[in-house]
Amino acid sequence: MVGQGGASFGSASLFLLAFLTSAEVSVAARPPAPAGRVDLRKYFQHPEASPDRAALKKRLSRLSVSKLLSLLRGIEPLGPRPAGLSRFETPEGAYLVIAPKGYTPKKSYPLHIELHGHGSAQTGHTACERYWQGEPAAAGILLACPDLRDRWTTPRAERLLIATYKDVQQRYNVATHRVTLGGFSGGGIGTWMMGPEYPDFFAALVPRAGIPPRADEVMANLNGLPVYLVHGRGDPTIPVSNSRRAAEVMKRLGVEHIYREEAGGHEFFGRLNTAIVRWLLTKSRPSRRAFRYRGRLGGERRIVHFLELRGTGVVTVNARIEKRRRVVLSFDPPGVATEVRLHLNRKLVDMARKNVVVEIKGRGTRTYPLKETVAEVLDSYDVTRDLRRVYTAGVTIRLSGKSP
Repeated sequence: MVGQGGASFGSASLFLLAFLTSAEVSVAARPPAPAGRVDLRKYFQHPEASPDRAALKKRLSRLSVSKLLSLLRGIEPLGPRPAGLSRFETPEGAYLVIAPKGYTPKKSYPLHIELHGHGSAQTGHTACERYWQGEPAAAGILLACPDLRDRWTTPRAERLLIATYKDVQQRYNVATHRVTLGGFSGGGIGTWMMGPEYPDFFAALVPRAGIPPRADEVMANLNGLPVYLVHGRGDPTIPVSNSRRAAEVMKRLGVEHIYREEAGGHEFFGRLNTAIVRWLLTKSRPSRRAFRYRGRLGGERRIVHFLELRGTGVVTVNARIEKRRRVVLSFDPPGVATEVRLHLNRKLVDMARKNVVVEIKGRGTRTYPLKETVAEVLDSYDVTRDLRRVYTAGVTIRLSGKSP
């Protein structure tokens, strides 16, 4: 019996060994799981130059552009958030958010960013709680208030605003075509300073008791960006003449605006909150095929509407897309921008044509091949962190030579 049992056991062992060997070969031969949403999230969490990011990019590059876009739409927001006041930290500083009651990540919400005034008593809490008295949240609007404790005219302030703009989109389901910017006093000055600098970010501006840019050419950056401005007639701190001048310039430039000059001094005029909230709810940022922009080159990467410019100095660019197949550009002065990259998608151009015609005033016209790539999707979202500003095809044009 022992011998028979041994023989029986040996046969079973051989059979099991053969099965396991076969299973190991089968597992080894199985192709790796396709890249998915987890890989995509990890990709944007890693630093740009890290080996981990490079490996993830290689995996993601196996996907089609359509599949990647589908995955990208699902990586935000990361989860539910409580209603009421929350505080978050970014590498550039803190900001507060008041979410509407019943907030759910299953739907998107408009966002208003409010900049507090200058002075030690002015904080993100002041802007979120004292200025607005909960009215945006009651109307279904997310309210974010950067906490600077400094002046909004500094580079640090600009970095905090942009960090807030991008970080809140990673935490809440923001309708990024319905993001608006406002501020009071020093925050009103900051709104006037950074609103025209980032007209592609916002759907509307609400400066209260602020000082607008002195140069009309900077105000012209507003293009179609609407403004609701408020000022006290007897303001002893920031004279009302500043807002009167802004209203005159916007009227001359054809910028949509509402100007409320109130009886009173240096005040926020919270009694206008209800009317302003109703106005904000009507505003939406369009996808612009034509724009004019004046700005300084050489800072962090920016995609202004659909253009990314490289160079050093201040330049004015006029850009338009004609019939979804031709891009016309002009630069003043012409030597400041050394390279331009077009970031394009199916809303802006006809991808089926496989090419785009580019005319640069004073330099001539040239046709460039157009191809949607995973690399462009990853790169453009990395810069904008805005699901409504993702591009699928890019064209780089060097301006240092004699031809585009």
